[in-house]
Amino acid sequence: MEKLPQTVHKFDTLLCLEKIEHKHLEALKPDEKAAFMDMLYSKLTKLAEYERDQELDALIGKTAALLDKEFIWEHNHTKIMKAMKAYTKANGTVPSKAYLATTCNLNRKTVHEHLKAFNGNEAWADQNDAINIMSQDIMGTVIKAALKGDLKAAKLYFDTTKAFKPNETRVSTQHNYVQINKTVINQQVIQQLKPEQLQLIEQIIAGNVNRPENQ
Repeated sequence: MEKLPQTVHKFDTLLCLEKIEHKHLEALKPDEKAAFMDMLYSKLTKLAEYERDQELDALIGKTAALLDKEFIWEHNHTKIMKAMKAYTKANGTVPSKAYLATTCNLNRKTVHEHLKAFNGNEAWADQNDAINIMSQDIMGTVIKAALKGDLKAAKLYFDTTKAFKPNETRVSTQHNYVQINKTVINQQVIQQLKPEQLQLIEQIIAGNVNRPENQ
């Protein structure tokens, strides 16, 4: 939809509000509503891409009522992971929930839900939850290095998970994930693959492992 001057004015007026709710969109035509939401998600995506975190948080706070819950969940998850990495790198230990809540401007219940989402085991201590998430992120880095031909990383992955067996297609039960460019591969994705697709992935990794280091 081509934005006419009056449409642009409507959008600018909405963005000047302290909070934008669904009732505020009632004055827009259906195609204008769609265009506004497209514009909103485009702005959010660009702010995230350029890591303009304060502006991103402000816009999400302003438009939270309009946004998909999954989008907000992923945004909060990213903030928590960044805070955990920075704190652990600086201090050599994992941060508390109170620290994460304050740093990420989230309530402790939200932080708690994100930490528990990775394992579902209520008996684990919060610190173990945080360590488990960090371990998954480290393993994801190892997997990416192995897929790029790093022989030491591949050996470390196989030694750690014992996921590679020549005559058997096996999916590890660990909750690891890896992101290659914009594609995220996690346990759910792997479990939905057909046996021949899993075998192809194994062959790719095996090819990297067996490739001479001077190539």
